Amino acid sequence: MALLGAAWSPNATMFLASSLLIGLGSVVAQVLVPFAAYLAPEDQRGRVVGKVMSGLLLGIMLARPVASLVADEWGWRPLFMGSAAVSALLAVLLISALPERQPSIGSSYGKLLASLWTLLKETPVLRRRALCQASLFGAFSLFWTAAPLYLSDAYGLSQKGIAFFALVGVGGAAAAPIVGRYADRGLIRPLTFAALLTAVFGWGLSVWIGCAMPLLALLLFLGEREVC
Repeated sequence: MALLGAAWSPNATMFLASSLLIGLGSVVAQVLVPFAAYLAPEDQRGRVVGKVMSGLLLGIMLARPVASLVADEWGWRPLFMGSAAVSALLAVLLISALPERQPSIGSSYGKLLASLWTLLKETPVLRRRALCQASLFGAFSLFWTAAPLYLSDAYGLSQKGIAFFALVGVGGAAAAPIVGRYADRGLIRPLTFAALLTAVFGWGLSVWIGCAMPLLALLLFLGEREVC
């Protein structure tokens, strides 16, 4: 319903309100990750979570180029209408396919939320991992929010050109199932270090050296049909 509200928004206020509801509803993707971990055998948990995360990341990364291509051809409203249809279909599939789970703890939802602070206070590894992932995902969201605006303003790329640029990030989703397999072998710490080092290196290319994004943008710009 929120996606349809965004598609039919007559003004910015309704669009922002719909966007807030869309964001609240999208938490279902984060619920599926621990649910998959719960269903998986302990010795295969890393591999299963890796596959689910791969699908999640693939969807995130493909959403950007698909959105740009659709907006370039038909405008932005059909994109939200199509997303509403896909979400409704997924809801039906998940209801019919996922097994029922009855939690063993009988606490209320409010108490469960309050228990998160206790877990955060008493579990040092949770604090470190939560801070690490919040920082990484914050940087990820910042980059892919700002990059299209920068490519459009500084290099004049169309929505189609931005879509091709965004496809570069899709390859990162392939790493999740591979990392999951190695995590099952007890290599979590070296994998984490390698991932953080790769992220720092990637930011270094785009910010400090200043050659990765402009070079790719220039190649895409020169290859566009309008320019040719």
